[in-house]
Amino acid sequence: MADAITPPPRRPVRIWAASDLHGIDPATLAVQPDGCDLAILAGDLCPLADMSIRAVNSQPAWMNVVLGEWVASRPETQFVAIPGDHDVFLKRRDKPVMRGTVPTARRGDVSLPQNFHLLIDEGVDVCGLRVY
Repeated sequence: MADAITPPPRRPVRIWAASDLHGIDPATLAVQPDGCDLAILAGDLCPLADMSIRAVNSQPAWMNVVLGEWVASRPETQFVAIPGDHDVFLKRRDKPVMRGTVPTARRGDVSLPQNFHLLIDEGVDVCGLRVY
């Protein structure tokens, strides 16, 4: 019987997590994901001053510019974001989300770097882990 080959030890995955940014520029956070393999952003990413159509329709621009530039500045880190209830423009479109109105902003309006994974009822394999 042949000896089993032992695989080399796997380096631990370094994980950084934040939640409830509510539109705060992540570059201003006291603790940054420097040196981390995986950064998890859990819920309420976007600013939402009120439930107006204008406020909701401005959310994709914040994600593209503010969040996008911050993510792009860390290409060595994989980012996983799970939207919260304040990320209104990412909600389902088969029913009105606010007082009988439907905002025009859509998930397709967001164009973020390849190391950014936006999860809505789905999972992704990153850094050897399955994240839901």
